[in-house]
Amino acid sequence: CSVEVVKTLDFDESKHGRVSEIHWAPTEEVLYDDPGDLLEDTNQEDLDFDEGERFSYRGSQVIVSVHSKSILCWDLSVPETSFTIVAAKTDVQTENRSFVFSGSSWDPHHPSELAVGYGTSIEVYNVEEPTGEPIRSIPVADSSMVRQVDYNPNKPYFILSGGDDGTIKFWDLRKPSLPVQIIAGHSLWVTQVKYNKSHDQLIISSGTDGVVSLWRMSSISSAPLLDFLAEDEGSNDAIPLNESDSDDALIKKNEEHTDSIYGAVWSRNDAWVFASVSYDGRLCIGHVPSAEKYKILL
Repeated sequence: CSVEVVKTLDFDESKHGRVSEIHWAPTEEVLYDDPGDLLEDTNQEDLDFDEGERFSYRGSQVIVSVHSKSILCWDLSVPETSFTIVAAKTDVQTENRSFVFSGSSWDPHHPSELAVGYGTSIEVYNVEEPTGEPIRSIPVADSSMVRQVDYNPNKPYFILSGGDDGTIKFWDLRKPSLPVQIIAGHSLWVTQVKYNKSHDQLIISSGTDGVVSLWRMSSISSAPLLDFLAEDEGSNDAIPLNESDSDDALIKKNEEHTDSIYGAVWSRNDAWVFASVSYDGRLCIGHVPSAEKYKILL
């Protein structure tokens, strides 16, 4: 298996800082009545067309790179590599806080908007029409540093965050003064928080404590939880977050890592499977218990 380098993106690291994340812009399906327009827009040459049909192209030639000091937008369709500065900050380090860009997430409901952690805050930028200033923000989302953010795939303006204070917070961007809910997620820094893209009742989180946690957050999801327990699973081992609300619970913990976890993701092919990777080189695969699946599906 060989890998061909089709484009190299050059930037001044001393000016923009190290790269923390790279995202493809959200893809959109574009319909064409004229195949010539499709060929021109996508730079494709070897395409066959039948007379009278419509033509579509799904893809993106735009990526965004998040650096510690800058957010850059790259257009890969042009011959010469160039970028637009979406945002730029001065790298500030204080005794207890690090003011750098960190984890980020595309807004699935507003595809031109990118949310990113910056120091103790969450900032949202319009990538298509950048002004250098956030269009929305949560000024204080963590007492020390926001490490990761992720949008709810079903509820517009809802986002979750994790950071150095060890908590996981759920936010409505229209009401940035207070979180919708807070859970004590980890004993050390929270490094990843991810919504399940098919079922927003489920989230995973990971931390430098070496733990991956699977949570049920039905009370603030787009769909209520049915009061059902699969008979073949016996009793439910989920731990309610509080006595009055059994809809929200810690479903399970994975403690197989022996070092800090830096990556945790849901599978793109199976909505019930997730994976995590840590600095000890260990890759762990987890799954949603059958009892939780039945509660969501039935």
